[in-house]
Amino acid sequence: MKIIFDRKLLCEVFPPLMCAVSNKSTLSAIEGVLIEAQDASSGSCVLTTYDTDKGIRITVDATIYKPGRYIINAQKFSQIIRVMNGDEIELTVDDKQTAKISSGRSTYKMPALDGDSFPSLPEIAHDKGFVISQSLLRGMVAKISHAMASDETRQIFNGAFFKIEGDVLTLVSCDGVNLAKCSRKTEIQNKNADGSPLSYSFIVPVKTINELSKLLSDDDEDMTEIYVTRKNILFILGGMTFFSRLIDGDYIDYNRIILKT
Repeated sequence: MKIIFDRKLLCEVFPPLMCAVSNKSTLSAIEGVLIEAQDASSGSCVLTTYDTDKGIRITVDATIYKPGRYIINAQKFSQIIRVMNGDEIELTVDDKQTAKISSGRSTYKMPALDGDSFPSLPEIAHDKGFVISQSLLRGMVAKISHAMASDETRQIFNGAFFKIEGDVLTLVSCDGVNLAKCSRKTEIQNKNADGSPLSYSFIVPVKTINELSKLLSDDDEDMTEIYVTRKNILFILGGMTFFSRLIDGDYIDYNRIILKT
């Protein structure tokens, strides 16, 4: 494999990629970034990180001289490209799975892994979903995130409850003591493949919510596509795809708990 990246661009995409890198695993593959350069004529390659709970996929402009699919330790790769001072990063991986990273007069070598050892990504169909403003969602998350819990005995509290009914989105969190609820009536584009009305709910894990809040834009014109299956959720944010498992279980009847005035 041989690829040339714009160094500045590569440095910009690594912070979000690092949110799905595992640092406490015996599996080396999920401590790495999967680099896929399949087509020399495409002018881009795909970078993926996945800790088996959540993952990020970003398509990056690149010049591909030799296609390939390899895994490189994400933390080390990120540190190396940041200290280099050239305008471009040349990445090559030879037949012995040795990665060479070059920029200007600097060259680093490190081991790589075959891309086939990367864990299988969840298949998330685009049959059920919606489109909403990133800034609106970010603001709603900020209002309920303080009441999310970390409770091993009641998993449903370890995240944020989402409920969509037509043009109303509701987010709820509860840590067993505090409860936060935020509802907004807004323009929500229906992306259900069968054209059915928007009416479903799900629980997004706290770690996913925390990382999502960093990825969402403050620009009112930026939108995010959200697709949901029984076990997983997918957020499309421009050229970035963020996906995560969901928490299985029935959420509490929060309307019964909230005092009526």
